[in-house]
Amino acid sequence: MAFAEVHSRVSKGHGQHNFQSLQGHENLLVKYTQQKISKVCWRPNSKGYSSHENIFATGTWDEPQNVVNIWNLEKGRTYQEGKESALNEPQLVTSIPHQGGITDMKFIDDEKLLASSSNGSLQLMRYSRSRQDLQSVFKWKNIHHVSSKAYPCTGFAVNMPNVITVGEDSRINILKIDVQAPIATIEDSVSGCSINAVTCEGMTEFITVDSMGRLKVWDLRQPDVKPAKIMVLSGEQISLQCIEQHPNQPHVAITGSHDGSIIIWDLRQDRYPAVILKAHLSTVWEVKFHRHFPNNLFTCSDDGTIWHWDGSLITSTTLPTSIRNFSDTESMTNTNPWLISDVIRNKIKITSLAPHNKLPINSCDIINQDLICGTDGEAIVIAQDLLLK
Repeated sequence: MAFAEVHSRVSKGHGQHNFQSLQGHENLLVKYTQQKISKVCWRPNSKGYSSHENIFATGTWDEPQNVVNIWNLEKGRTYQEGKESALNEPQLVTSIPHQGGITDMKFIDDEKLLASSSNGSLQLMRYSRSRQDLQSVFKWKNIHHVSSKAYPCTGFAVNMPNVITVGEDSRINILKIDVQAPIATIEDSVSGCSINAVTCEGMTEFITVDSMGRLKVWDLRQPDVKPAKIMVLSGEQISLQCIEQHPNQPHVAITGSHDGSIIIWDLRQDRYPAVILKAHLSTVWEVKFHRHFPNNLFTCSDDGTIWHWDGSLITSTTLPTSIRNFSDTESMTNTNPWLISDVIRNKIKITSLAPHNKLPINSCDIINQDLICGTDGEAIVIAQDLLLK
């Protein structure tokens, strides 16, 4: 396990060539909504790219009436009297009330939108492009609870036709679309702590992270309900808040922690993470690989920052000699640069995409070259036409 200092290295002026900010970036847009934004997600089309309309969804929290909003962003600039003016702002298309704060939200296709709630429920909604409205289709109520008290559903993962939910009640639910009751429930009562995020690995396995700093791999094919593998942070118990797998090499998983660290795991190993990066100054709420350009990672934090980690400079010739000198039995393609501390420290360029923002950035999502973020500053931050390699 290797440690790498990122934020402190930048603040002390070391490695400045690897860190920059988009101060004055002409393609940075801030849209004020008068609502705290907890989750954002782009709407895909059937090919996985953004639709022509550039539709995205936002969910709120800590509001008298929380809502899910659908927005349309027509990229470009407005022109008046032959002069170019500001970037086009996203326009609100439709809105639907939501009980409880939105804790997680994903489009599962170009119409269906799932959102989990702080009141322990999960809701399926359908967006109609022709009618431009959003309607509730199905709801799983009170699936996370202790006795009669509801506990937040902290997140979910989709592996159609199944949906896996996790919550602060240490419970894991396996749901099936259009079936009211969970088809299976795993009570991780041994840990007795909040399960904060989940992601699917293949058809039968999924991964959870929890508030005791543990990453657990579960296999639905096993007859018992014990995790197939448990990986942990050594030393202090630091809560893991989010998880993302590499799009092309799913044995590489990246998690964000309560103390601002980025922890990188090699799931082929037995116990400990490969790299711990001392990155943000506070809780990392979301980590996102670009689906089609996985050399690019985005992280957002409670400290008000959103970072773009650009690993496009990494090639086989820039890897350390000890890594390049593999035997014939081990392929270079199995060595992901995100697993190597020296590479991250010296070869990955970090850009702060919203340097003037001060309040927490709770969520981010990237599609094509456009990044959206949701903040506690009642704003949507959009960085358009990012340079991705």
